[in-house]
Amino acid sequence: MIGQDDPLVRFREVQKTYDGETLVVKDLNLDIAPGEFLTLLGPPAPARPPA
Repeated sequence: MIGQDDPLVRFREVQKTYDGETLVVKDLNLDIAPGEFLTLLGPPAPARPPA
């Protein structure tokens, strides 16, 4: 059961890669409490030529 002081969301040792090789997040440990708002942003993607 979730206690009053427990996080609503918990990430432990999370890693993320793009294209299977480029490591963009390493060993992320994060607790998000009820009522908190979180945004995780990275650099913008390169522009694509028109189709």
